[in-house]
Amino acid sequence: MAIRNRFLAFFYRLILLGIMGYALWILFAFRQVSGESSRGFYFFDCQSLLLAFFVILSEVIANGIGLSKKTNGVVPGVWSPIFMASLSFLLFESIIYPSVVLATGASYFASTSPWVMALSKIIVPALMLGDYLLFGEKGTVKWKHPIFWSLYPLFYFAFCLLVQRIFNQQFAIVKFFVPSTFANTSAFLAGNGGWNGVVLSCVSAWLGYIALAYLMVFLNFVYAGAYRKRTPTDVI
Repeated sequence: MAIRNRFLAFFYRLILLGIMGYALWILFAFRQVSGESSRGFYFFDCQSLLLAFFVILSEVIANGIGLSKKTNGVVPGVWSPIFMASLSFLLFESIIYPSVVLATGASYFASTSPWVMALSKIIVPALMLGDYLLFGEKGTVKWKHPIFWSLYPLFYFAFCLLVQRIFNQQFAIVKFFVPSTFANTSAFLAGNGGWNGVVLSCVSAWLGYIALAYLMVFLNFVYAGAYRKRTPTDVI
């Protein structure tokens, strides 16, 4: 079920693109430190929001072309998995961020810029979810797709290890990939010099993402009516 109004979809996504562009700009500015303008790229929220921005930008361009040709502008069965992957990263970040905040004792809404977190963690994911619910293609995502999507979180775990080891960065999320963080915790987590805690953090986060991704695929099929009981009138 989706709204098949190309004009409405185009303008919704155009507005969403503007909001995402602003959210991306202030989030990167918030993550930067003096003399290190590239620091924003180290963060999962910046990376996932940047990816989502280009996904929506591609939709706006495709919809704009489609308006002149009176088509949907996107390839059926191809675009939906890409969109859902990007949406899953945003939703995962929105869920995992409170856990990181709780574990590190930080404030959910940064005291200096509460609007940054409100936009990137709540408003933008909600609007992108609205894009899917209102205009998105339903029922074309396959059960195998979350496996491919999960490669990105795995890449990010490896990336955090490299950032900490090579570039000596110590931002909050990296602490979950440093053995010394778990040195004074339980005996199990502190085992092997703290690497037990590092591995458990990575595996737990990855399994959490897999669970979220498969839940999204299941709900995608439900929303498409794949599990709806067929009646004789459906066949006629």
